[in-house]
Amino acid sequence: MSGLGRRCESCGAEVIVRRRHKGKDVPCPGCGKSCEVPKNVDFLVLDAATEVDRWNLENCAGFLALSLPLCCLFPVPAGVWWWCSAAIRRAREEDRVVLPALLRLRRAAIAMLVFELAFWVLMVETRL
Repeated sequence: MSGLGRRCESCGAEVIVRRRHKGKDVPCPGCGKSCEVPKNVDFLVLDAATEVDRWNLENCAGFLALSLPLCCLFPVPAGVWWWCSAAIRRAREEDRVVLPALLRLRRAAIAMLVFELAFWVLMVETRL
């Protein structure tokens, strides 16, 4: 379930705002003070953006999975990392909750990039 990420004015902790919180006060998980949620929060924009994030996630995961057995598509993990980073940045700029799977996929892309780099370095060294 997705929600909007808001910062607590007192402690700066992230407060997740869901549809059911419209027009109510939500307790901060960090300090316990109540954070007011306006009644006019636009969740339709949130839903559309979350669907775009899911689409990005599915496509990036597919590209990364294709590059694993081939090991010759070196730029693919870098592109996946860049694509995921852009989606994460957009979500944070729009005060949305970042999909945890996007964060995991970005970490996997970095790991894959390091693995493929090590693979190619070993290939070059054994040929010399």
